[in-house]
Order: sequence, then structure tokens, then C-alpha cells
Amino acid sequence: MNIRLDKAVTSLCPDITRSQIQKLITHQHITLNGEFLPARTLTSKGDIIVVTIPEKHLVVRDVPVPTVIAEFPDFVVINKPTGLSVHPAGGIATATLVDWLMEHYPEVKHTSDDPSRPGIVHRLDKDTSGVMVVARTLDGFEALKRQFKMRTITKEYLAVCYGIPSPTEGDITFPLARSVHEYRKFVAAKDGKEAHTHFSVDCSNHAMSLVTVWPRTGRTHQIRVHFQALGHPLIGDRIYHSPQYAPIETPRLLLHARRVTFSDISGTVHTFQAPLDADFSLFLEQNGLIPRTD
Repeated sequence: MNIRLDKAVTSLCPDITRSQIQKLITHQHITLNGEFLPARTLTSKGDIIVVTIPEKHLVVRDVPVPTVIAEFPDFVVINKPTGLSVHPAGGIATATLVDWLMEHYPEVKHTSDDPSRPGIVHRLDKDTSGVMVVARTLDGFEALKRQFKMRTITKEYLAVCYGIPSPTEGDITFPLARSVHEYRKFVAAKDGKEAHTHFSVDCSNHAMSLVTVWPRTGRTHQIRVHFQALGHPLIGDRIYHSPQYAPIETPRLLLHARRVTFSDISGTVHTFQAPLDADFSLFLEQNGLIPRTD
């Protein structure tokens, strides 16, 4: 690593601000290899950082809530808004999709051996919007888990990237690995895990392209990292941006899970689509980008 302790913790706990982290260090709530050390202390690979969040530092922020697209006895299909985390992370008591599920579908707590992620078989990044399918029963959970493992579930995304990819249709197959410099980031690396993304450019202007994306694997941040590695990072991505492009102002990450296709327990195939948020649609309209309708 060789980065400051406060910066290292910021990478590990992205939901906590750096100023909050510095206060936690000052008040001896963070240790580095068992010692209370200053925020400026340099960390190294293999160091052990322990963060203790006292109750008074827990915060609950107002967050958007999902909408229900369809209900089944074993599944619920929802449209997750941008800004909503799927499950707790970073030690902050922020409302998540899991909290919403436990309130509206309490039966999900019996679907998983991980109590922090009941019903969750796949996830979307906090700033990504769109369709998700959640298990309501153990049978539903196992059925979805099996389909994701066998890669028989199809997911389709809409994204807006800088520039115009060439060719305008193809596959991105860079293996992905966690960054050794910033823990929350992933990078294209020869020794990484297999990752496969298919894409097709719907339309473009001189500065950007609207792209339909089909991830064939489900690595963390896969679409975002793949497009950055391709040289066309997604607009609104504050983690995987590129200095070669002048920033384009947008209130959100322009990545939306538009469609999912899966089979229920009986084998019946279902396809569900989540409409774009108003801010995403407005951005497309203002920039003359028209999604395909098929």
C-alpha cells in the first residue's frame, strides 16, 4: 500500500467520510497492527487495520426506496434506485435494500446463511439503478443461486460512456482483480479472475455513446472497470474516471440494469424490465441519445 492510514481506511470504508475517519483515529477507535497511530502513518501490504465504530458515530441517512415490479411466492422483482446500497457496508448504519426487504418481505430472513444479505443472490452497486430479483423462500434462493452459477440468467444494462468505442459492438474480456493501491477498486489484470462483457453501441454524439451491455460474468464493478480499461469510462463514475476526458456533469452514475431474464422453480422463463429514472432519461434527451426499443 504505502499510503496514509486515513486514506487506507477511506478505501476500506467508502461510506465514512475522511474527516470522520480522522476523528476516529484521533479518539483511538482505529488501530494499525494493534497500535493507535497517527493518521499520517504509512500502511503496507499485509497490515491489519481494525475500525471500531462507537454508537454515537452511527448515522442514518435518508435514502431512496425501491419499487416493486412483480411478486411471486418465491421471488420479488424490484427496481432499485440509484443511491441505495443493497446491504450494509463500511460500519455505517445507513438504510439499505436489505432493511427495506426485512420490513416489507420479512420471510427473506429464512433464505440465506448470511444474515446480512437475506434473499440477495446478485447485487447492484449503490449508484447503479435497475432491476433486481430477490428470493423470498429458500427454494427460490437455491434456484436463483443455481442459475447464476450456471450463467443461465441474462442481464441487460444501459450505460453512457465517454467517446465512441471502436468497434461499436464486441466483447471485453480483461480479467479483473482487486487493486493493490485502493481496496475498493478493481483493475484489469492478467492474473485476475475471468470476466466477460458483451456490448453494442446504440447511438453516439461527438462526446459520448449510449451502450447496451450484457455481462456474461458477474464480477464486482465489472462493467465499470471493463469500460475504463477499454478507454471509454462511464459518465458519472467517480471511482473509475479517466483524466483523458473533460468531466461531463451528471447527478448520477449513468448505468442502469434494464432487463433480467430467469426461470422460476417450475422452469417457466420470465423477463422483467425496469424503466429509467427521470434524471437518466433527461440526460439522454438533452444529449440526443435514444435507447433502442427491442
